Amino acid sequence: MTSNTPLAASSHRGRDARDEKGIALIIALFLTAALSALGASVMFISQTETYSSMNYRVMSQARYGAESGIYKTVHYLLNSYTPPSTGSGTDPISAYDTTKTPVQYNGRPVVLSALSSVSANYPVQAVKTAFNTAAQGSLAQGNTSVNYAASATMLSMQELGGQTVITWQLTADGTIPSGRPATVEVSSVLEKQVVRSISYSYAAFATGKTCGALTWSSAYTDSYDSTSALGSNGKPVLANNSGNVGTNGNLNTNNSATVNGTVSTPRVGVGNCSSGNVTAQTSSGGATVTGGIIRLSQEVVKPTPVIPGTIPSSSQNIVFTDVNNCPTGLSGCTKLSNGDKSLAPGTTASPAAYGNVSTTNSARLHLKAGAYNLNSLSVDNATQI
Repeated sequence: MTSNTPLAASSHRGRDARDEKGIALIIALFLTAALSALGASVMFISQTETYSSMNYRVMSQARYGAESGIYKTVHYLLNSYTPPSTGSGTDPISAYDTTKTPVQYNGRPVVLSALSSVSANYPVQAVKTAFNTAAQGSLAQGNTSVNYAASATMLSMQELGGQTVITWQLTADGTIPSGRPATVEVSSVLEKQVVRSISYSYAAFATGKTCGALTWSSAYTDSYDSTSALGSNGKPVLANNSGNVGTNGNLNTNNSATVNGTVSTPRVGVGNCSSGNVTAQTSSGGATVTGGIIRLSQEVVKPTPVIPGTIPSSSQNIVFTDVNNCPTGLSGCTKLSNGDKSLAPGTTASPAAYGNVSTTNSARLHLKAGAYNLNSLSVDNATQI
């Protein structure tokens, strides 16, 4: 009996070992499945991050395109677009219903559009065509191209001091058509700056955009306060300030010319001027501008005035060169008691018409209160008007 007991115990231990042989395989399978799930999760998260980065990139590129559409539209409306005006025969303000917001034409909002999804509604076809060309385009972004187009809705329009002031609602789409397509819409409001009437803001203003649009040679500007009392000689008290001038182009000052005030222009820089680089001011010969340069945010656009009365002949040259006498044969010229010569004025409805008027050799010309139509006026440094 005693010899059989160890055998029984040994046989029992052998069966337990054989029963546990499959556990390692099961654990390995569970670990493999867990690692596979973890790997798949990491791959999914990585793919999601990649797609998220790609979406952010294409949406940013599309937004840049839409903003380009806004900038192109603003540039066109501020620098190339001619707004309606009272004196315009092709685009009169009277054609619009400005009592509504947005402003209406033919019962519908006034719209300029380069968007295929937005219909234009504007009375002048040339303006619609120009806007459609200017307010769309494309730009390269990495290995793709972004298309953009914009529309402008006229929210309000009014005339202030002879200027037409318009508020526009701008909308632009930036689109990536291929690869991972995307579209972003950007909107903005543009209100044109109100510039005071040129008649009261400047001693002289040139609307030309070229070099020497305004040339000041051997002359000066000053000012006076019309609300102040006259001096002892019965004339306004002059001040060497506020004699401001302006131009859409370049001011050329030379031969000790002095502008006792500022020069306003949308141009920048002082120095040599060329057609490809129109600077704000070119100065030589000791010329000065005491108040410096004021940068205009945009060019000043004035409606072409309706010229009343008779348009003067460009071939008529009137030269005041004699300090004692009127030019021979000039009708309407008289000599005053102080030696000045005077031209007969006209009325606002019927101005007096004279051609190219100039003064030299210390001759003095007195312009009495009234209205005059002149082709040109030239004064040298030894004369007075």
